[in-house]
Amino acid sequence: MAEEQVRFKNLEPHRHMRHIENPHIENPNYVKTYMCCVPTCLSCRFGRQVWLSVTILFLFVSAGYCQTQFEEIVKENFSGSAKGWWVGKDSTMDVRVADGKYKLNLFKTETGMTFRISVAPDFSNDFILEATFKQNGGDTDHGIGIFWGQDASTGKDNNFCFTTSGYVRSWTSDKSRESEREWEQTTAVKPMGQENMLRIEKTGSVLTFKLNGVVVLTRPQFTLFGDKMGVVLYSNMDVWVDDFHYSEKPKPGSIIEMPKTPELPILAEE
Repeated sequence: MAEEQVRFKNLEPHRHMRHIENPHIENPNYVKTYMCCVPTCLSCRFGRQVWLSVTILFLFVSAGYCQTQFEEIVKENFSGSAKGWWVGKDSTMDVRVADGKYKLNLFKTETGMTFRISVAPDFSNDFILEATFKQNGGDTDHGIGIFWGQDASTGKDNNFCFTTSGYVRSWTSDKSRESEREWEQTTAVKPMGQENMLRIEKTGSVLTFKLNGVVVLTRPQFTLFGDKMGVVLYSNMDVWVDDFHYSEKPKPGSIIEMPKTPELPILAEE
């Protein structure tokens, strides 16, 4: 309402109107005017205070919510070129990116191999690392999985593996954690020819290992030997990898660094 609008003396103001003295009205029958701040109940002083408090609370909660979200650093669906993943063929393996998969065919060898992508992660932050695997042939009692925290020069790392025969294992090069390296049987594994999704979640100082959405292991956080991560595979296996994703809490400067000449370290088991 405009301030020039007035009401009679015996008219009680609406409870959400504020009283304003009008110095321009000389008629004694029009002594005071009552005017709303805005045409809503929140226009009153109490309403404005409540609205302001709610707004501040919303912004505070929203800011806290955003800070707890994970930023996706790597989203690899193998839809194009190798993008930093090692590819090649020799007498021990045939590795290629084709049909939207990272296809790893390891022939009979004495050791396992790790295949990594170069990024700039901070594994000391909370993170999520996951990938999907499908074994098409080979031994069913050899491990397939993902690794992180690897030192590229020594091959020391941490990994989470499964076998299509029905076992899972977390593993670390930290010799003081040998009791946590044992294989454990699980019903969460899908057999050869079907996809299995591995997922590692680090929250605070706890690692949660999931297979196909089922929590199969929990561990205190492992020693970090370096900042490399990727997939690990043992000998005599034909495996396809898809949906390799890594996310962590937001950190300035997290960028993907693709290596010009990727290396293939032999898996170090001590």
